[in-house]
Amino acid sequence: MKKKKGPGIDGISIEIIKELHDMNPDILHYTYNKCLELGIFQETWKKGKLIIFIKPGKDPSLPNAYLPICLLSVLGKILDKILVFRIAHLLHKNNRLHKQQDGFRNIRPCETANFRLWQAINIALQERVPVTLLSLDVQGAFDTVWRTSILFQLTQANGSRNIFNLVRNYSTNISIHYFQDEKVWNFDNQRGVPQGSCSGPLFWNLVMDLPLIYPYHREVTSKPMPTT
Repeated sequence: MKKKKGPGIDGISIEIIKELHDMNPDILHYTYNKCLELGIFQETWKKGKLIIFIKPGKDPSLPNAYLPICLLSVLGKILDKILVFRIAHLLHKNNRLHKQQDGFRNIRPCETANFRLWQAINIALQERVPVTLLSLDVQGAFDTVWRTSILFQLTQANGSRNIFNLVRNYSTNISIHYFQDEKVWNFDNQRGVPQGSCSGPLFWNLVMDLPLIYPYHREVTSKPMPTT
């Protein structure tokens, strides 16, 4: 993980964790192995610290003038990253993600979807047939991920029981906390995946894989688009 990233609500930075690992790596190894074995994601690691910035040149009286950033526990993000490696290996081994699923994948970036689109348009132009492109944009994509569908896809991929339990536990009791002027506002996050999480893109791919498995008469693809 990159240094100089803001710590989460626990105040533990990546620099502190690296110092701890250098002094006694067994502590972290034991902790994460136990989390994987028991399928438990620590409650304190599910708490996000909300930071709100105003966008340059925007009217502060308008709601969309503000950019919310959620800082997560670095300890939790490490476990989240381990989880991503395990699930990504499972999906690759069992060939679970659709061939048209592009973006957030090591060997299938967004450029592969753009290349297929370019090929399809060129073929259509050579055959002198009309070309129609339909593009759908899901607003607030990560916020709309249905958590139950993530668990369903994991069962379809024949994932291990402890990974399933860990994802299920990770999906519960997620909360966001906003601090201002010695006051704190607490919010339950009951939908989507945590902003800034390592697993968010992977879970989005899992959910978006479902529409791609249905038979269409023409080629359909899915890829993430840049947001502002």
